[in-house]
Amino acid sequence: PFYIFDEVDAALDEVYRSNVAALIAAESKHSQIIVTTFRQELLSHADKLYRVTQRNRTSNIRSCTGQEALETLTASAAQGAAVPLEDGNPLAPPSRVPARVDTAVC
Repeated sequence: PFYIFDEVDAALDEVYRSNVAALIAAESKHSQIIVTTFRQELLSHADKLYRVTQRNRTSNIRSCTGQEALETLTASAAQGAAVPLEDGNPLAPPSRVPARVDTAVC
């Protein structure tokens, strides 16, 4: 099976986000799962992390480390979900960090 979850943890508190992260991690042993999130609980369970940004209505995807993903989420929360691009311009809509829990490339 293959699953895509778009901010599935957005409305959950920290305890439930951690539970969802553990459930997704367990399911990923026999499934391919892609999750977009603004929350850090899912990051620790991810096999691969990607940062998705948008510039001139074009999405850009690049691999990132766990530390980079965490910094992006922290900056996003501090700036009201607007994360600066490399040139300093804020994103609209905000950057997403998909937490991939499998090794397949999408």
